[in-house]
Amino acid sequence: MDDYDLRHRRWAPVHYIRGDTGHTGLQGLIAEAELIRSINAPMPPGYAALWHVLTALTYRITRLDTQDEPYEWLRRRDQWLAHGTFTSVPPGLRGTWPEDPAGDPVEQYFSRFADRFALFGARPFLQDIRLRDQCVKTEKKEKVPDTSGVNKFVLGRPVGENGATWWTRHHDGDQRPVPPGEAIWWLLVQWYYGAAGKITAREVNGKKTSDSKSGMLRGTISYYPRGHRLFDSLLISLVPPAGAQPEDTAAAGPDLCPWERKDLPDPDAPPRPGGMCSLLTAVHKHSFLLVPDLEGNVADVYRTWAYRAAAWPERLPANPFLAYRVDGEAPRPRRAQPGRALWRDLDGLLPQAQVSAGQTQGRRRAVYRRPAFLDEFAEIGTRRGIVAVGFHQDPKTVDHEWWMAASPQALMDCFDAENPEYYHPQLARAAVRILDRLERAWLTLKICLGRAWTEGTRGDSDSKLSGAWPAQAEPVFWEQAERFFERRLRAEADASPSATSHPQGGVAEESRPSVGNDAEAETERQVRGLVRRIYDEVTAVVVARQPGEVDPYLQMAVLEHRPHTSRGRPFRERNDV
Repeated sequence: MDDYDLRHRRWAPVHYIRGDTGHTGLQGLIAEAELIRSINAPMPPGYAALWHVLTALTYRITRLDTQDEPYEWLRRRDQWLAHGTFTSVPPGLRGTWPEDPAGDPVEQYFSRFADRFALFGARPFLQDIRLRDQCVKTEKKEKVPDTSGVNKFVLGRPVGENGATWWTRHHDGDQRPVPPGEAIWWLLVQWYYGAAGKITAREVNGKKTSDSKSGMLRGTISYYPRGHRLFDSLLISLVPPAGAQPEDTAAAGPDLCPWERKDLPDPDAPPRPGGMCSLLTAVHKHSFLLVPDLEGNVADVYRTWAYRAAAWPERLPANPFLAYRVDGEAPRPRRAQPGRALWRDLDGLLPQAQVSAGQTQGRRRAVYRRPAFLDEFAEIGTRRGIVAVGFHQDPKTVDHEWWMAASPQALMDCFDAENPEYYHPQLARAAVRILDRLERAWLTLKICLGRAWTEGTRGDSDSKLSGAWPAQAEPVFWEQAERFFERRLRAEADASPSATSHPQGGVAEESRPSVGNDAEAETERQVRGLVRRIYDEVTAVVVARQPGEVDPYLQMAVLEHRPHTSRGRPFRERNDV
């Protein structure tokens, strides 16, 4: 049976620079990176998972996984960017290259681990062959394999006898095999987004347990650069690896990807990540083994826990593709929120200095540290944008929805068009200020509508019905707010004189634009109008009725709580969101 070599089998769909589409293998994604525009992953979390693997491979192949001095690392990174391909060594680095400098670095790396990139075989990719002996159960006094089933492996399929089989042709009694080209994507998704809780039992060292933790990306929104070519995108993804070094270096393990380890790790003595490559690929909570049928499709799967002991320190180094909330005791990755447009999280992608300058004084708003790759992203002129991948999941078992979104144009406008290596700080501050004002405006609208309904119906403010009007207003408000945001940002950019850019986003004092007060006043006027207009649209069904057709208390409450008007008692906007 074919082992399905992921290096050369064409399982990854891509969009080429020349305009056509096709498929390539794992090695081809690196070797042909200068010819590929982007990866057309069949599901967004698969894109995020594959990007972590490709980033680790790029670190290894370019030898940028080690760092002596920051300047020295950046110099080597820039030589690769200028060189334009991974299949040969840049001339400036050949003198120190540890292998044949005239050879192909991509081929050298993949040949070294040729038997580790097969989907099936003696040492299958991201799998543990020991599960055949460790996951067993007793039936009629005989030990038989205790597998998990394909339906548990493929997200969205019903699981168990009570699964929602009326939504799909799959069910527990007919678990249809998965082609290997599809199975690799589900393996990657499960590796990074796998669920916590009860799982197939695994017996190690005489002790059988069946509990697992959630995957490293579960429930998060992550961000990835997009350059003009896949080659550029991968190099932009790299950050100086010194930041991935654990605080306790004595307790750290070697910086190895799972396929690079000589032996499989001990489930009772998990290795600690020792650098960027292990941080990106080896911080996993599940173990898998795919079982092929005679046709080479995946007919069954072992899916169980990877490490029984506390596998990782409580505070791992930051993942370079995640934004972290940093206003609490410990940094926490930003959670994926369905229905929340990417532009609303703009403050988590800009430098913190610009975010702080644009926010309203005294507000208690969540503070996020942007993904680490964006620190280098601003200095490279080969970028085209940012891709966000969100997967809304509960912390344990339930998967809700996933999505992929391109970076808002507003974010890219915050870079100076004539000097793409520097931020345009005035525009960045204006973007944060407008976003900040819109968030406060939504809170105003939400509270006014809730109070109007509760007081007008003389009901309980905790009742589900009290949220009916805010729920009706929310999608309408944010749809119009996005258009308003782009329009106001464009107006402020047109009104600002061109600024002289300096490194680290600095701007000469004499060139700072003076749109401040006028722009803020115009933004305030338009935002108030937007809030009143949507409030009137939602409550029109009450106000437009004739006397006697609707409860007069409800009509009075609607008029009294209309925001930004002199009628009734004034509403004080809150500054704590």
